[in-house]
Formats: sequence, C-alpha cells, structure tokens
Amino acid sequence: MGTLAPRLAALALTALAVTACTTIDPTPTPVPQPTTSASEPTSTTKKTTAKPTKARPANKDISAVQPCQVAAVVKAPEFGINPEVDGRASDSGSFPGSKGCTVVGFKANLTVGVETVVSQGLDEWTDGIVGTVTPFTVEGYPAALVHTKKTVSCFAVVDVNDGQMMFFQLLVGSPDRQPVTSLDELCAKVRKIAESGTKVVLAG
Repeated sequence: MGTLAPRLAALALTALAVTACTTIDPTPTPVPQPTTSASEPTSTTKKTTAKPTKARPANKDISAVQPCQVAAVVKAPEFGINPEVDGRASDSGSFPGSKGCTVVGFKANLTVGVETVVSQGLDEWTDGIVGTVTPFTVEGYPAALVHTKKTVSCFAVVDVNDGQMMFFQLLVGSPDRQPVTSLDELCAKVRKIAESGTKVVLAG
C-alpha cells in the first residue's frame, strides 16, 4: 500500500474532515498514488484551506520504516480489511527511493496503500494537487486529507520530517463489485488509518 492521477501501479490504491474551502484554478501535474493498477482522474479545481504548518513535535526519519509493518494496523476490524490478508511490499511507483505496501480486503472490496515517502514533503506534494485538500493534525504532526470528487479513493498524508511524509490511501477495489464504500466513508476511514499508522511510526 503514489500523483492523485494514475499511479497505483500494483493495485489501485492513496475524515471526512471537509471544512470551508476556497477555490483555485491551477493546472498542476497529476497527484501521486500508491502502487496499484487503477487510474484516478483529477478534478478541474483545487480547493484548499490554509496550508498545513511545518511545525512538528520532532522530526522523524522514516527512511528505515517498513511500510508493511505500518500497514498491519489496517487489519483491525473497524477498517474492514480481512485479518488473514498480508501486505505486499514494493518500491514506490510515484516517489523515487521510497517504499510501499498494499493490503487488499476482498470481502470489503477495499484496498489500502501505505508508503514511506523519503523524496518529497507534504507541502510540495499538496501544492501539485488538483482536488480538495483538508489540513488536520496527527499526534501534533501536520497532515492533510486529499481527494477528488470523481474518484473512489481518498488519501491522508502526514508531514513527519523535512522532505519526508507518511502516505496512506484507501480506495474501492472494484467499483463494479459490492460493497462500494462512499467517498465520505473512505476519507473518514483513511484518516483513522493514518492516525493509527503514524502512532506505529512514532513508536518505532
């Protein structure tokens, strides 16, 4: 489990905390996605509230963090992922030098992507997004919830260090198969996954 456009090179991975947003008209590059096989379209506008601050409780180097160890938290029943399914590790298809892990929940029809991004920070990544960016915090660390309205996936990214971020994605495995989780629910769940996953990273 990298651009919000076609990235998910192996599987199509990447709170509903939607606050008041302002509308901008950028034409940035597509948004990175975790390594899967589906593509994700971009919207025509960028909605964002104030940029997440760079203030952090401490810098956390994640270059040695294993994404599949972090992804293990998504096996919790509340995330709807089959406990018997192990994550599949891979190199990131979107962020050079970064690692990813994909976890598939067959019964829930959900796919989770987790990446330890060591080549790009949160601000740099969100600046290139065409979609909705909603800042929040995780354990005191700046974070952002990201999505476009025409997709069946939602992202949560956490700023843990200069030029590094934890990258989480939750998406519908197949839009043609039930159940199909709503975008609002995807965003709510991926935020919880990011919160749980970041606690694992900080404890390591």
